Amino acid sequence: GLNETIVNDSTGLLFTPGDHIELAEKIARLIEEPDKRDVFSSNAKTRVSEGFTLEHQKKNLIDTIQSLIHKT
Repeated sequence: GLNETIVNDSTGLLFTPGDHIELAEKIARLIEEPDKRDVFSSNAKTRVSEGFTLEHQKKNLIDTIQSLIHKT
């Protein structure tokens, strides 16, 4: 989910699910602060390129599987 991928106020803005008022406030903030949108975009691109590579994802999957195997 998005909570795992977005770093609040760094790569985007999180809001409480179902809270349409909070969502509207976050959207308004992004409309009012175009520079903030650019910073979020740049930060998100860096985060993805550094932390979500194919090699990184494979390592995480292997680590998870190995930890489950060792629990049994």
